[in-house]
Amino acid sequence: MSKLFIPRRQANRVSPLSRLIILAFGLVALPPQLAVAQDSVEAPDAGPHMTTLARLQEIITTHPSVSKAQHDFCEAGFSVMQEKTAYYPRLNMALSGGNKMVDKTTRGDEFGGSSAPEYDGKGVNLSLTLNQQLYDWGRTGAAVNKASLNREAANLRGIRAFDEKLFEFYKAALVYERESRVLELYLSAAKAIEKEIAAIERRFESGAGRISEVRAAQIIGLDMETKTQSTENRQVIAERNLANNFEVDGAFGRAAIKDFMARRDEAIETVEPEQNLEWRIREADLRAAGYDYKRLKASRLPVISGVLVGQAWDVDDKKSCGDVLARSHPDAAYFNGAYRRYSNCNTYELSGRVEMTMPLYDGGLNRAQRAQVKAHRRSIEADMSAIDRTHRADSLRVQQVLRDTLMKLASQQRKIVEIEQQLESERRVQGQTRVDPLKLASLAFDLARA
Repeated sequence: MSKLFIPRRQANRVSPLSRLIILAFGLVALPPQLAVAQDSVEAPDAGPHMTTLARLQEIITTHPSVSKAQHDFCEAGFSVMQEKTAYYPRLNMALSGGNKMVDKTTRGDEFGGSSAPEYDGKGVNLSLTLNQQLYDWGRTGAAVNKASLNREAANLRGIRAFDEKLFEFYKAALVYERESRVLELYLSAAKAIEKEIAAIERRFESGAGRISEVRAAQIIGLDMETKTQSTENRQVIAERNLANNFEVDGAFGRAAIKDFMARRDEAIETVEPEQNLEWRIREADLRAAGYDYKRLKASRLPVISGVLVGQAWDVDDKKSCGDVLARSHPDAAYFNGAYRRYSNCNTYELSGRVEMTMPLYDGGLNRAQRAQVKAHRRSIEADMSAIDRTHRADSLRVQQVLRDTLMKLASQQRKIVEIEQQLESERRVQGQTRVDPLKLASLAFDLARA
């Protein structure tokens, strides 16, 4: 059985446009200050011989959508085999038995009677017919080429299904990775903010602080708690998404992202529309339609076949025609100086012929089918033009989004550096020239939000 060709490296491969989207999404999704946390993610225990990449390959290839594409490819492969059978001879057998009820015909055997095995209608008769197509003006070849192109399109659809599910997995895993990292950051910031809030409350209790400072600090704490709880909820939702769609947990998702980040290309490839999977699928469909049109044209022309027919009558009778009989025997007939059996016996013959068959009138069916194929080809050509235009527009849009994201990322990084420097400076002056825990809590909250 034919199998869908998906290379092993495909599990870590995403189409260039999808990779560009993942990169743009990842730049927004992952906080820059947590980039160093990448190496802290350990792959879950999936067995001594199962790596993250191998398990991901298994997860994607066994996904129902990819499995359907594999079966569609197998079906297309069998269609090619089916069309190729027209090149080979066909052998048919007919076995019949019965008895003649009424005989009012004028046909007779060589003795003037109708009791010969070929005409008596009795016994068991056998017929074998061997038919070999000799020439059909390329009709079979066109049908085979059409089926081969349909198989090529099915293979491309399978690769597309694999790419789509792989992209969906990485996107879902990136969401979980983002929420996990943000949660780690918020938990760390919450501890620092709790420490400053406790200091503000102690100052108030000692009479050195104001109630407004305590309330402002508590508001900051509540905001931090709300953000932390919201992030925890989003993390749970992201993990459930991985479990429902791919039957994996969050730990495997983080391990897969770690592997992806280590293997991905830093440079973004540009893909011409002719390399786009959707465009290649439609191009294969267009060529298949061309061969279908050729097949329909050839079907109007004569087909030349060789036919070999073997027939045997009364095969269940062990008596052979030509046996010498007594003159008084009811089946005896005088021929060539002797009385012999020429009825109620088995006979056979072998004959060959060359046949030429062609349709003379089909009510306009063939012409309508050819017009339908022409319209289908024009539809595919228009679809290919639309794919070309959409691909170019999407590529330009994603590149612009990426540039904008990189600009925002650089600005965000500068902002984080400034807040960190301001927080460090504020910590140094605390206890030396002034004490302002509320300022520290506010800066820690601003850093967490950045």
